[in-house]
Amino acid sequence: MKRADPPVYLDHNATTQPEARVVAAMVQALEVQWANPSSVHRAGQEVRHAVELARESVARLIGANPGELVVTSGGTESANLAVQGSFFRWQGRRDVIVTTPVEHSAVRETAEMLAARHGAQVVQLAVDSAGVAEPEQLCDVLAEYGNRVACVSVQAANNETGVIQPVEALAAAVKSQGDRGLVFHCDATQLVGKSPVDVDRLGVDLMTFFPAQVSRAEGGGVLVCAVGQASGPGHGRGGPGAASGGAGRSTWQALWGLVLLRTWHGSGWPTGMTSRANRCPGILRGSDGTSSTVCSRQYRIVS
Repeated sequence: MKRADPPVYLDHNATTQPEARVVAAMVQALEVQWANPSSVHRAGQEVRHAVELARESVARLIGANPGELVVTSGGTESANLAVQGSFFRWQGRRDVIVTTPVEHSAVRETAEMLAARHGAQVVQLAVDSAGVAEPEQLCDVLAEYGNRVACVSVQAANNETGVIQPVEALAAAVKSQGDRGLVFHCDATQLVGKSPVDVDRLGVDLMTFFPAQVSRAEGGGVLVCAVGQASGPGHGRGGPGAASGGAGRSTWQALWGLVLLRTWHGSGWPTGMTSRANRCPGILRGSDGTSSTVCSRQYRIVS
């Protein structure tokens, strides 16, 4: 009987198989550099040095400063921290969260939770037939709700369709309001490692991504806090969370695996790191690329 061919894995947007070099780096971290990076003794400080090297490597990948990175347990925690921190820091003085209907559940369900438990008002921008949000509509929403808006959260690329949002234009729309208290968060999990990303060029205040999509190292997420922004108590730039690296003993080994990003960045990504759009030509569509309707053109209040 002929043996069946092994199954083809096509879910790289969810996670990817660990690269051999990443596994080797993490095994070394677990077997040799296992000390607590917060300890003052030599073993701990050697681990601290490795953590900071990994932090610098990740920062270079996305054009950020190492001190702007907060390491979390995963992408969901990073997104939760960004959205909840942006909302709670105003203690009720700003109650509106602006997002889209095509966000990842880490953002969408967090906004819904804040509405149900804490009185937030969630306003969803409409997207066109390709799933793209329009900056002009965002300007209209921000003008309507004014300084009630605590946070705008829009993902950079959709994990199901591959559609890329005009993040720079959306960020410019936020900045055009002249509201220094308004935070723009971007979930860049599906963009980092697949397309060049520069935090300053994007113009975002907070950016999150999941390193397993990039280095194939499970167990850590990254939250980037731009200068002057805070995602919650102790998690602003230069605060206790940032100063300590946010990397406890359960997550720093995954961060260490990210040191290899410096090698990959600029020299091509390993096989399997391409986005679904690149694997399936035509799935990355503009506003005229499809006739399907995602939702109405009018933004809607969902809570």
